Amino acid sequence: MVMRLLSSQKLGYLKKGWHLILLLLVMIVLGLRLAFVLHDSPSGWRGFWYDWKDSALRLSGQTTMIGEEIPPIQAEYWLRQISQIPETRTDPQIAMGAAWMLDSPQIYFYVNYLTTDPSGSGLPLQLRRKLDEEAIHSLNSEFESICHAACLAQSKTATDLAPDNVELWRQRALLQFHIANDYGLIPRHANWLNVLDEGVAHDPENALYDYLAAVYLYHQSVEHVWDDDFNPILKITEPEKFELSKQRLQAGLKKPFLRFGTTTFSSTLAFVEDTSLPLEEQLRAAGSRSYLYRGQYNITRLI
Repeated sequence: MVMRLLSSQKLGYLKKGWHLILLLLVMIVLGLRLAFVLHDSPSGWRGFWYDWKDSALRLSGQTTMIGEEIPPIQAEYWLRQISQIPETRTDPQIAMGAAWMLDSPQIYFYVNYLTTDPSGSGLPLQLRRKLDEEAIHSLNSEFESICHAACLAQSKTATDLAPDNVELWRQRALLQFHIANDYGLIPRHANWLNVLDEGVAHDPENALYDYLAAVYLYHQSVEHVWDDDFNPILKITEPEKFELSKQRLQAGLKKPFLRFGTTTFSSTLAFVEDTSLPLEEQLRAAGSRSYLYRGQYNITRLI
């Protein structure tokens, strides 16, 4: 009787052990599958982590805003949203709005990169605070490396879907370049000039495309130096590019108007309305796009 009882207990332990082993194996398989999916996902693990963290915080009555996350997390969040919204591939306005959210990160994360200058201990705190610009530049560069290809692809999708919409061509032209404060305009791909010429074909009276080409080519072809008497001299380093920049500037000056586009906000809002963001964050995200600054920045560099 005792032996039978011990045998039945042993069998029970074995069954329980097998259940645990089976559960563990299932968890391992699911974990490997999740890792595989996230590895191949355009958004990566950080976008997935943000979604889970945001849901958990909201359940506890707290909130987090995507614009306050570091740029790589912002980048992967937007890529994840784009992959889940079919209209980014079928609706030209939403496609362009998605491109704008991939153009640059929201800057609300800057508050976490304020440092205090110890050398000015006698000054008020607000005068001793400064941004850690090196860290911010590094994070912004990571955002650009993650998003630039998708940004270009989304803007191309928009003009492919609505080739006669000049507003979309104007926005696509602006998005051909990444703006880095220390380095000016940086083309996002080697085919940027052909895209600008396509814009001219669809929007022939607008000087925007010629001015963009002129600005970039000019700054690539000259160098500002000083002579022995400390007088500023403009040194032409690449004559062919310099000549082409002059030609594009002259072409732009002959055009009757310069327009950057007026539908950037509505396009971006149309996209973010389909995302998982609450209304307040949708408005904040759409309002964070710097298309007017981008246009003004380009013009000032012509002077």
